[in-house]
Amino acid sequence: MHNVKLIRSGDLLKIRFSDVQAADIGASALLLPYASAIALMVRSYGEYPVFVPGNDTIAGLIREAARGRLDTWGADGNGRIHIFTPNAVENSPIEIIDFTSVVEPGFLAVLFNPMTGVPGVVVDASAVENFIPGGKKFAQCLAEPVVQRMIDQALQEKILDENGCGGWPCTFDREIEGHEVTLTSKPRFTFRDGHIQMTGSASVAIDCWFDPDIDYEAKIRFHFETDANGNKVIAPDVYDEDVSLSCLDWFLGLIILIYGWICLIVVTTVIDAVGGEVVEAEGDKIAEGTKYMAGEIHGVGEVTTELDQIDVKPGGIILSGGLFTVSAHYALTYAPSGSTAPYRGWAASPIHLDAVDIHPRGRYQWKFDADASAEGAHVSHAYVRDGTYLAELTVTVQEPRGSVTHHWARVRADNVPPTVDAGPAITADEGETIRFDGKFADVEWGDRHEALWQWGDGNLETGVVAETNLAPRAEGIVTGNHAYGNSGEFTATLRVRDSDGGVGRATKRVTVRNVPPRVDAGPDLYAYPGIPVTLKASFTDPGWLDRHQGWWETGDTNGPGPMPALVREVNDPPVGYGYAALIHTYRTLGTFLAECTVVDEDGASGRDTLPVHVVDVVNGDFEGGFRNRIHGAVANGWEYYIKGAAEGMTGRPGISDESAAFQAEEFVVCAGRRSQRFNGRSGSVSGLYQKIGANPGWDYQVTARYHLDERAGGLCRLGLDPAGGSDPTAATVVWAEGRQRRCWSPLVVRASASAAAVTLFLEARSEQGGLVAWFDEVTLIPYPSPPGDPEKPLVPEKPREICVDWTSEPEQRALASPYARKGFTFRVPANANLHIVRWGVPQGEGKLNFPGSGMQVAPPFVADRAVAWAALYAGKSVLMEAFDASGRKLGDASSPSAQGTVHRLEVRAPGIETLKISGGGNEGLLVRLCVYSGPDEKPGPVKPRPGRRLPAGTAKAANDSPAGKG
Repeated sequence: MHNVKLIRSGDLLKIRFSDVQAADIGASALLLPYASAIALMVRSYGEYPVFVPGNDTIAGLIREAARGRLDTWGADGNGRIHIFTPNAVENSPIEIIDFTSVVEPGFLAVLFNPMTGVPGVVVDASAVENFIPGGKKFAQCLAEPVVQRMIDQALQEKILDENGCGGWPCTFDREIEGHEVTLTSKPRFTFRDGHIQMTGSASVAIDCWFDPDIDYEAKIRFHFETDANGNKVIAPDVYDEDVSLSCLDWFLGLIILIYGWICLIVVTTVIDAVGGEVVEAEGDKIAEGTKYMAGEIHGVGEVTTELDQIDVKPGGIILSGGLFTVSAHYALTYAPSGSTAPYRGWAASPIHLDAVDIHPRGRYQWKFDADASAEGAHVSHAYVRDGTYLAELTVTVQEPRGSVTHHWARVRADNVPPTVDAGPAITADEGETIRFDGKFADVEWGDRHEALWQWGDGNLETGVVAETNLAPRAEGIVTGNHAYGNSGEFTATLRVRDSDGGVGRATKRVTVRNVPPRVDAGPDLYAYPGIPVTLKASFTDPGWLDRHQGWWETGDTNGPGPMPALVREVNDPPVGYGYAALIHTYRTLGTFLAECTVVDEDGASGRDTLPVHVVDVVNGDFEGGFRNRIHGAVANGWEYYIKGAAEGMTGRPGISDESAAFQAEEFVVCAGRRSQRFNGRSGSVSGLYQKIGANPGWDYQVTARYHLDERAGGLCRLGLDPAGGSDPTAATVVWAEGRQRRCWSPLVVRASASAAAVTLFLEARSEQGGLVAWFDEVTLIPYPSPPGDPEKPLVPEKPREICVDWTSEPEQRALASPYARKGFTFRVPANANLHIVRWGVPQGEGKLNFPGSGMQVAPPFVADRAVAWAALYAGKSVLMEAFDASGRKLGDASSPSAQGTVHRLEVRAPGIETLKISGGGNEGLLVRLCVYSGPDEKPGPVKPRPGRRLPAGTAKAANDSPAGKG
């Protein structure tokens, strides 16, 4: 797995998982299809913080711990203690006024009594270096200013004072090698890397020249060697000597001797300052070195440390060695402190600690933290939280001059993951939203938790956690909702992770039953003889992952039985949907019952029937006969209308002549043996119309032949109303008109149906003079629309929801009644009060404390459901009641009396206008309140409507269907 980042932020090391993508997952071929799901699960971890203290934090902890320890040491706890130092003397302990701890890579330094405020001294703790040479056990460093002061003091005492000089130059009061020597200037000492540079000037009384002036300089370094008596002695190495003589060069040896004598002063002073014992010199020769550096720990014994290395640095002199010797010369009863550490165990469980080398008069005291301790050589302790701890063991010998020793044992308390219960097995239908309820407990009750549901179908979701964090253990519930897109057996896993990274898991079996698809063949379909028509049925399946097959039975004699259908579907949540389509051609007029069957991959089927009305223009060739109406002979299957002068053209009963508006024509025809004749006078309008069943969205084209008498005027019109109305003046009617004479001419009109029928109009009108017109050969050509893509079913309306809580309230306070928040209004009696409080569960969040007598709550709208989350602490249940506008009680819900946990109360009833929440013994807490309106559940599967299968070729009358042949 790649792209997991480590980010340092102060004392926290954050492990960031939120940037992991599918491409960052290195998986086997078997797991590769799940890379996206794995990446989603990893991203849900977010950032995991690990406490990794930095140098500053470590130094601060050491500083505070040491300060607390020093405050308890010494007589009367005054902080005066005995520490190892070469210069400490009996009954004169070092007083530690202040100290600073410095933590750097590779070493820890504790600086006692910083010289703050001393003129010329700059205190910079950050400049401290580890000056112990490699391979050495100890070292003492004398800073250059300190050594310079020592040298100045030595020059003052051993040269100026002993020789009676008030300053420089100074003449020695005794001859050196038989000569009088005067130091004409104060010797200067400069510290270099590896040596001390000394410069100065002198005059020497010699025979060959009077008072020759000498400028001298040299470098000196030191090393240890063993003398004939087996003593470690310091020997100086003088090199790069340079003496400027005004006389002969043989003075060089004499001056080197003087220079060595001055070095003796420096070496003696430095060694003496660190507690060394200097071997006495013979005569005026250079001292042969130092023997030991020693010191005492008062009340215990003498510490002897053997020096074996001296280093000169620009900042001072470092003396180091590799051997400690402790010799006790006091009457002392000593009991060491030690244990069998390190220890390891589980948090919140006893971990056994054992002291070793048990002394019969020793008192063994263990301190685990500020509030927990135990006494005895063998004890047990349970750490509430996981982590690494130092248990302090103090061993006190209970007699005069008995020792007090300390030991720190490292204890690792491992994190205990939470125990998880995912709940009992569940059986549900595919597509059904299932509520999951799990619970957990954690003996590390201070831990906070987060949860993840893995549904077992490749999906996962963060769980909603509600928990209490009270001793002796944390407890919580985890909820979630999920719908499965396919039937089968699934294992849902609940993972709960505590704030230390411990993960508890539990599983539950989920049995998902298959649900058959729901088929809807739609409204009645109109078909036309010899014209292909698409039989199309839509289907939905709550198991959206199911794939489907479909078959159609057409219901006519042309159908060879069930025919496989073309299936197009969309397999996305929350429901799969699609259609099954078949193109079929009906040859005869009538009504046929077609049936569609859709089968899912689990074998469950749904079906629906579709009445198919096969229709056409009735008597469009006018060979189907006529009937006499008031205004003349009108073709069968047609209705007529008249306007203007035509209203008086009724003709004579039983006779078909030109005095009627309509006349059956047997001589003037376009084809066949009959046509429809229209007669008119000036200003007359006459017409025929017919409704034909249609499918909305289809295009329809109508063609008619017309003929106008050349000896008369007027015009002919063909109209088509896609809305299926009977008013020729409607704005929806599409018209085509013609004035051709001498021959039969076509009129064509086309429109897209907007209703379940279209209306054909044949009209003749005369603006001036008489009119004679004929219509023949009226035909209809339908053009079906293509099936298109599956239409997504309507999503059920989501319930309206409004919730109120007080999570973000920063402080406790009293509230005046009435109190409004987020549309809710809360009221209490005059002698009662409402309070926002932060005590109780959930911890660290605000809640509404209500009186035991109850409070009235008006929601922001009329609700169908109310859900409250409440906690109690007086052992009395909380009651929620719901009322309508008239005050009639609609329902109630009460909580258990268990204290210190959050309970859920729910009331379902239409028309909730008022809620009353009471009980809890004045210690009831309302954590959250929600109200809902509208649907809150998915509708269940609707069974296909029953349909009666008609025998092939059988027609049935269609209720309220347009007229048709057959």
